[in-house]
Amino acid sequence: ATGAYTLTATDTSHTSVTSASASFTVTAAPPSKFAFTQTVSGNHTVGTTASVGPFQVQVQDQFGNVITNTGSPVTVLVSSSSSGSTFVTPTSGGASGAAVTIATGASSSPSFYYADTSSGTPTLTALATVNGASVSGTTSGFTMTPAAESQLAFTTQPPASVVTGGTFSVGVTVEDQYG
Repeated sequence: ATGAYTLTATDTSHTSVTSASASFTVTAAPPSKFAFTQTVSGNHTVGTTASVGPFQVQVQDQFGNVITNTGSPVTVLVSSSSSGSTFVTPTSGGASGAAVTIATGASSSPSFYYADTSSGTPTLTALATVNGASVSGTTSGFTMTPAAESQLAFTTQPPASVVTGGTFSVGVTVEDQYG
């Protein structure tokens, strides 16, 4: 852990014999990861507005110590494992993607929100270079659920031709507006 420390040595045979070291400081190691310090869980409906969140990432060293961005502002690339259309934005209810940044002198991003048009359990990955080191982190634990039913789709089409009196099967699914 970072901080100022002093070591004290004590002779266990002679408890009155002690000695203290000079004070020293432990500083953080180089940046090595993003920790999601704000995240969500549970079910969220798919859509084209960013309503899932807030999320926030913090730069940390390998031991979890907080690292301050000493360089220029850093743009954090946030990607999703979803096969749908996705984006992040700093505004809840936002309708288009926007950059997530970590300002000079800051250790965390502002809160940001997520939009996804595909149901499932996506994993979000944050990636950037902070103070010359590549850092990344992931979060999951939330589920995107379909929007309201709005269309039918044939999943198995009828054959191109059928003999009179013949039989065939088709498949039909109920889908939301995003399929």
